[in-house]
Amino acid sequence: MKSVSCLFFLVLILAIWPRRILTHGGNKNNHTNVLTEACGKTPYKDLCISSIKYDDESPGSDLHNVARIAVKIAWINASEAQDQMKKMLDTASLPYIQQCLMDCDATYDDAVANLEESHGAFDTKGYGDIVTWVAAAMVDPQTCEDYFKDIPGYTSPVTSMNNVVMQLCSNALALTKLVADGKN
Repeated sequence: MKSVSCLFFLVLILAIWPRRILTHGGNKNNHTNVLTEACGKTPYKDLCISSIKYDDESPGSDLHNVARIAVKIAWINASEAQDQMKKMLDTASLPYIQQCLMDCDATYDDAVANLEESHGAFDTKGYGDIVTWVAAAMVDPQTCEDYFKDIPGYTSPVTSMNNVVMQLCSNALALTKLVADGKN
């Protein structure tokens, strides 16, 4: 009787296992295809894929969720850039740099708020609002860069952060437009 039970259990495992592997692998491959195809339609393809694929919410995502994750990642990066600017402000010794960093901080308040609103608007599929807010947020890092150009000889200490936030916003905007247009 014991050998019959073991044999039944073994047959059951062998019958279920391949189905589980195929089902799991199918979802992963489908997600990879959605992510690769969607990011292929963004201006910064490699950044798009690398920033989204490891997000906890990424596996099994459709285009709507890929766009939502892209907005979330832009929001997180804008928040982190703003935090970094505040730390730089505490240590900046030149009044001109201090003023530029204060202006950047105020500008990033808008960017962070717009990206936060955009992320929340995915729940109601308010794509028109999301496009408007992400486009507005994308301008703010460039505005921050422009503050440092007023006096020749000074360079922005936040250029790399601003560039990443602009690129992430650009990708999020492209993905949201794809969702809004109903294209894959």
